[in-house]
This record gives sequence, C-alpha cells and structure tokens, in this order.
Amino acid sequence: MVRITLVAAAVAAVGASAAIAQESPYTGYQGRAIKALSAEEVEGYLGGAGMGFALAAELNGYPGPKHVLELADSLGLDAVVEWERALDSLFSARAITPERLEKHTAEIGILQAEVRYVHLLAHLETVGVLTDEQVVRYGRLRGYGDPAHGDHRHGH
Repeated sequence: MVRITLVAAAVAAVGASAAIAQESPYTGYQGRAIKALSAEEVEGYLGGAGMGFALAAELNGYPGPKHVLELADSLGLDAVVEWERALDSLFSARAITPERLEKHTAEIGILQAEVRYVHLLAHLETVGVLTDEQVVRYGRLRGYGDPAHGDHRHGH
C-alpha cells in the first residue's frame, strides 16, 4: 500500500512539474502592439496582401486578381491591345474592309465590355466592405469633395 502511494505521489509530482514547465504557445505575444496580430499580419492588412485568406480558391484553380495582374504579360492579357493594334495595322496598310472593320470593332467591344464589367464589379464589391464614413472620406481624399448626389450605397 505504501509503495502504491509513493508511486502515485511520484506520478502526481512529475505531472505537476511538467504542467508548470510547459510554456504557452503564445509566450511573447504579450509584447505585441496588437496582441492578436503579428507585425506581418498588421503589415498584410494595411498593405492589402492576401495573407492566405484565399488559399481555398487559389489552390483549387481560382486565380486571384492581384496575382493575375502581376502575371499579365506571361498570361497574355493584352487581347484588347492586340485587337486594337491589328485594327490600326489594317488602317495603316490600307487593308481595312467593312467586314474586317466589323469583326475587329465587335471583338474590341466585347473585350472592353468584359474589362469594364469586372472593373465596375470590383468597385461595387469594395463599397460593400467600407462604412459610409469611409466612402465619404475616400471621396475627399481622392479630391471629389462630399458626395453631391446623396447616398449612392442604397441599402448599406
């Protein structure tokens, strides 16, 4: 009985000292300017970095807009420019015909509409994550003054 008691006491003492000696994975965080964010995370938020938030999309074949723009040359995102270049060349070479003009302007129009849609959609989605005060401040910072047309953010 004494032996069991001694073994139990020894196990309890080892367990207690292990618990006391175990360091928290958060040791050192108490010195952070913002306790829940590392300096890299603060920089990421303020710099508009992805910070891994879109990994589910990125790693499953959904390219991110920032990275697509960074890789624009390699991805061949110059379709509008190339169609415009071809149209210009046709005029320059005096090789333009009504059929070629129709084909080139139609393709340019489609591409311009796609680019404009995506660009305006980004503006629409951006206003959804800003407060009304931030939208007003943005307008002032961009030199537009106060919104002259009332609330453009219907329902927000």
